[in-house]
Amino acid sequence: MGLAAIGLAVAALVVSIFCAAMAVIPRTKGAGQSVVYFGAIAQQSRADFTAALTAIDAARLLSDLCTQIHRNAEIATSKNWWIRQGAIWSFGSTLPWLVSLGLLVAR
Repeated sequence: MGLAAIGLAVAALVVSIFCAAMAVIPRTKGAGQSVVYFGAIAQQSRADFTAALTAIDAARLLSDLCTQIHRNAEIATSKNWWIRQGAIWSFGSTLPWLVSLGLLVAR
């Protein structure tokens, strides 16, 4: 019973750490030619970016912004899912840890 409780607690801890890692890993896949996505901006020289931004028309800028907002929402949803899973596994490990501690103290 004691080893099983410890094993469950450690497994839950490992899964919760993995979920936390997945939540904090940056998601940098964005739109290719964008004047608002930092990854696309950083790949250009300052002069090229300035030229692209000043040349863009309002409709294309609005489309670019909508694309970026939607992508950010996708990323936030994914990160929220991983945070939720990590919290569930973390809280779920409480009972096995308490059993393990109880068995340790009872020795």
